[in-house]
Amino acid sequence: MKIMRSSVLVVCLVLLGFGLMQAQPGGGRPGGKPGGALSVYGKVIDEQKKGIEYAIVKVFKTVSIGDSTNLELIGGGLSAGNGDFSVDQIPTGVSLLMRIEALGYDTQDKSILLQPSNSGEKDLGNFILTAGKTMDAVVIEAENPASKLEFDKRVFDVEKNPVSSGGTAEDVLKSIPSVQVDLDGNVSMRNASPQIFIDGRPTTLTIDQIPADAIQRVEVITNPSAKYDASGGGGGIINIVMKNNRSTGYNGSVRAGVDKRGRLNGGLDFNFREGKFNFFVNGNFNKRKSITTGQTTRTDLTTTPLTSLIQSDNNSNEGYFGNGKIGVDWFIDNRNTITLSQSLTIGQFNPTTYTETTTDSIDNSDAYPSSFYYRSSETDRQWRNYGASLLFKHLFEKEGSELTGDINYNQIRSVFEGNYQNSYDNGFLSNQRQEGGGGRNIFTAQSDLMLRPRANLKIETGARVMTSRLYSDFDNFTFSNNEWVEISGLAVNYVFNDYVYAV
Repeated sequence: MKIMRSSVLVVCLVLLGFGLMQAQPGGGRPGGKPGGALSVYGKVIDEQKKGIEYAIVKVFKTVSIGDSTNLELIGGGLSAGNGDFSVDQIPTGVSLLMRIEALGYDTQDKSILLQPSNSGEKDLGNFILTAGKTMDAVVIEAENPASKLEFDKRVFDVEKNPVSSGGTAEDVLKSIPSVQVDLDGNVSMRNASPQIFIDGRPTTLTIDQIPADAIQRVEVITNPSAKYDASGGGGGIINIVMKNNRSTGYNGSVRAGVDKRGRLNGGLDFNFREGKFNFFVNGNFNKRKSITTGQTTRTDLTTTPLTSLIQSDNNSNEGYFGNGKIGVDWFIDNRNTITLSQSLTIGQFNPTTYTETTTDSIDNSDAYPSSFYYRSSETDRQWRNYGASLLFKHLFEKEGSELTGDINYNQIRSVFEGNYQNSYDNGFLSNQRQEGGGGRNIFTAQSDLMLRPRANLKIETGARVMTSRLYSDFDNFTFSNNEWVEISGLAVNYVFNDYVYAV
């Protein structure tokens, strides 16, 4: 039996090598339209759905010369024992012909036209070799516009929006229609607060802690199914999908920037894929510095005489945050993948606010003398977020059908300290202080099955477990008799546990 298998392998290698020798000289690495090359894969099976080993896979580029069309061989390979095959560096934007040959089976040809893809890969499906039958020619097309409307969501490609480069997810969301972000970073959609997800799961991060350069796309889901959150949510879901490069070989990028206020930002992405494993790491660093000023003028018509209030505010916020992620993908075969990753986010903000308020009567009446009030606020906030995930994905032959399972754990810890000083024109001075911290732990385990029997029909089912623990502990003090005295009535000790079990 071993001699038979070895003989078949030798014959296949000879045939493949002979085909490569007959290829017309291309003058270097194959190329297509701008957008790079893809790695294509699929499976060769027989009529009994069994994999065919040592099937010869050839990819030709069609070249027109006058009225005739010639084929130029640009790549190929052999199928594995289960029928899986893959061919790297296949150009996009040109007419190609894929030919499958195997001993004892008729040759099958398929015409393909590939378009650039963010993932760098394309699943060509199953190739069924059967005697006396040939496969109809098909055209494989994939578009990557700046925004597109899918079956149940609208998708926005962040990489096509250079305005948000060097910023945060807050800057990204401000550029998305139907999503509103106020000056305090609060997000609203359809007059309600949406839930913020990362890669389809709840997150402990806020939008100002997520670097824009690490985001691949944003999915706006106005009518989410129970797949995303069985506890519901009137504002819908904003799902932020992070970058994860899986291109073959060594790939990396480095970026850096600075603005007129001296805010630095930078990041790197690197991945190495060889065989069945893909190792990836990425990191981002952003320095924050914002300055805002404001003035409020108000007239009180309920007082006698009429009074006016003039308030001036000067705010500044300096700090930084860094984000890093490391992980590995294990490609069991072309349609089964396991991913393990670990992330870390750290940051610190130091916002300060200075407020001056003057109240006076409009006619300068002695019945309502003017008064002056000054308040300064200096705070320090630090946080650290850990995240770990284990994911499994199985792709079915029908495009858009998949089975997924994952386990996620996120933990955030924060420390807060604030000092506040109030002074009045009558000489009264008060000092207050608040210190404490909090955190949140989220654990989710979920499995989902999605089937697309037709282009206009999607069927989903799954199960989910989510546990969450939110806690905060703050103490308040006032300065009296040259010492800080705790105000026990204002102490905060809050714990909230949430459990969701859903099918």
